Amino acid sequence: MSVIYYTCPQTAREFSTGVLLDGADFEKLPDVEARSRCPHCGRFHIWSKHTVRLGEISISKCDVH
Repeated sequence: MSVIYYTCPQTAREFSTGVLLDGADFEKLPDVEARSRCPHCGRFHIWSKHTVRLGEISISKCDVH
């Protein structure tokens, strides 16, 4: 399983869109626009499969209670 990443045009920092899928499903995505709130600048960014990348899920912090 992978996640779609987008790069914020304001900060040039990448973030996860929260969309999880595998490579075969990514290739089948239609050419439509989606939007995600950026954790870096707080704005919504519009993206499509041509403006994002599919990458491995990165767990930088894990809270265990």
